[in-house]
Amino acid sequence: MSLENTIAFITGASRGIGRSLALALSESGATVAGFARQSEALDSLAKDSNIKTWGCDVTDASIQAAIHDASKTLGPPNLVICCAGNIQSVGPLRDIAPEKWWRGIETDVLGTMLTVQAALQTMQSRVGQPGRILTVYGNLGNVGAVKNVSAFAAGKAAIASMTDNIALEVSPEKVVVMGLHPGFVQTPATEFLAYGEGAKHLEGFKANAVSNWESADSVVSFVREIALGSFDDCHGRTIHTDDFVADGLTAARRRFAQEDDYLRLRMNWKAPS
Repeated sequence: MSLENTIAFITGASRGIGRSLALALSESGATVAGFARQSEALDSLAKDSNIKTWGCDVTDASIQAAIHDASKTLGPPNLVICCAGNIQSVGPLRDIAPEKWWRGIETDVLGTMLTVQAALQTMQSRVGQPGRILTVYGNLGNVGAVKNVSAFAAGKAAIASMTDNIALEVSPEKVVVMGLHPGFVQTPATEFLAYGEGAKHLEGFKANAVSNWESADSVVSFVREIALGSFDDCHGRTIHTDDFVADGLTAARRRFAQEDDYLRLRMNWKAPS
């Protein structure tokens, strides 16, 4: 089904999952705005597609200015995807430079806050179908612990909590907010952890990555359905892409709508009464 009525804004669009989503949504007919710091990668993205790009940093005022400018240029978004992240802040807490550790937190926490705030402001002018805000983060935001990634884990946990709270602040008839675990996707970030500098801090990651890496195809398929409103009844919840892939579209729709326990919700999450 065409996404010609979708205006999607995506942060972290220059690389990895963000880039894959931007290209796929554009190919499906959506009007797409991509936001990122890396100008060369953004230029390549714009050159290879109809995507409009804005160079900015999600940790300062430039992201909000870019979102408001894109809204004036393309129209207010009805889909905003927070994909920006920073994996460089890995290493033992005892040794890591505080400013490097904090940069990871800033990207995840402040970056998500500034992006979502601007998204909510621009979505106010939309009429008709609700806007949709999607925060993308991995399993470390919910459960478990892995040594040497304290900034990464803390940042993702903050995104998970922020997603829960923002969902309580908005009406799902106007804005749907949900979190997404993308699965173990091969991206420049996970390659850094498997083969780059990050590998020395994560024992066993490379072997696990090689045997379990996936393409971004399942994430792309899922987000297309989110853009179409297929999962609007999952407002305030975090869903794992694997759940969608395992059951197929029809079964996933039914289960996500009817079986709360099937959703991989954050620990102790309770639906508001």
